[in-house]
Formats: sequence, structure tokens, C-alpha cells
Amino acid sequence: MRPSTVHYGQARAVQSQRQRVLAAAYAENRERFPRGLPKVPRPPRQAWINKPSKLDALPFVLPDPAQANHDTLAPLTL
Repeated sequence: MRPSTVHYGQARAVQSQRQRVLAAAYAENRERFPRGLPKVPRPPRQAWINKPSKLDALPFVLPDPAQANHDTLAPLTL
């Protein structure tokens, strides 16, 4: 499943359509499915095109107003 499908909330619709196709194929060709009706895997909870590193996931805070450079964000030190 493509990350954009999950991102735009289309995963359930795609999953349902895939399951209908598999059920139709199973109904017509049961001998090709020795383990019974195949099931579509659950959609992933998250999908990434470029997964952020742990460093990118750190929370950010606005810089101290007393500092001269006000147009940048500084990482929060924990």
C-alpha cells in the first residue's frame, strides 16, 4: 500500500476493494487457494516516504527573546 493512500485516509477503501477481488478469485478458483480464503493484511498504522530520524523528531522551542537571532528555531535540550 502506498504511503499516500494511508495519508489521505483511503486505506480502508483500498483494503475493502482488494478483499472483494480476492473473494471473487477464491470463489472461481478454490483449488488455487489451498489455505482457504485469503485475507488482505491490515493497513499500516503509519506510512513514511522519508521517515524522520530521531533527531528530527525532537520537539522545538522558540529561541530566547534576549538572543539576537529571532528567525530560527532551536532544538529543545532535554
